[in-house]
Amino acid sequence: MAWTCPRCAAANPGDERTCHHCNARLPFAPPTEVAEPEEAVTIPRRGEITAHLRAGLEEHRAGALATDVLAGRLIKASAAVPQVFTDLCEQLATDEEGYLESVRARLGDCQALFESGLAQMLDGLSNGEDFPVRFGWLLVEKGEDEYLRLLETLVSDS
Repeated sequence: MAWTCPRCAAANPGDERTCHHCNARLPFAPPTEVAEPEEAVTIPRRGEITAHLRAGLEEHRAGALATDVLAGRLIKASAAVPQVFTDLCEQLATDEEGYLESVRARLGDCQALFESGLAQMLDGLSNGEDFPVRFGWLLVEKGEDEYLRLLETLVSDS
């Protein structure tokens, strides 16, 4: 299974244990897959989704990553968020309309947490203020937690 490098955000094949771009070692065990006969639902480990952003924040705070580079990562992440949630919605297969609407509402909440957090972080970076960056990061982490909880619920309900 493919994985994203937490240092440089490069995509790597699942059989590689070091990043082909920056040579960083795989910092986590590969995600577990819960498979149905036709399709697999992947549940990432906590922190895996946001690993490259966390690494960027740590590097930025240490002075090893320029503000514009971190801002570029945040913009890239912001652009990817809607597609991730759209893809998950398309994978939902159920005849229970009420259940589906409930899941979509929870997904919308998760997406809003991610998008709001990333926007706060970008705002803080552009204004040179640390509080919006820290507050935005808390929103992103909460969005990831809620997203993972929802995935676990979907897998257990199937």
